[in-house]
Amino acid sequence: IELMDAEKENPLDGYFVLCFSNKSFKHLIAAFRKGRHNELNAEDLETELIKGDKSYGGLKISGKRDAWPGLGQDKGFEFALYQLGQPISRKQVLPFITDWFSSKT
Repeated sequence: IELMDAEKENPLDGYFVLCFSNKSFKHLIAAFRKGRHNELNAEDLETELIKGDKSYGGLKISGKRDAWPGLGQDKGFEFALYQLGQPISRKQVLPFITDWFSSKT
């Protein structure tokens, strides 16, 4: 519901949340708007994370897609869950996501 409220106020092509995990990685939750830009999708982001060839603040961004604990789609969005290695923080993830979006639009 909060995503739908945000969508009404400021429609974006994707929404991202970086979360701590109780294991040795962090989770990145992504919500991609379906049908807006076909090139913005969960598989393409996973490909970039698996490559692991981008560095921000001296830390490589790498990860993999994890199983989504649900259907994966709802109300016009595709949801995806990714595992990112530690000690990655928002200081690395935000420029990575910004560059990824810039290369697609």
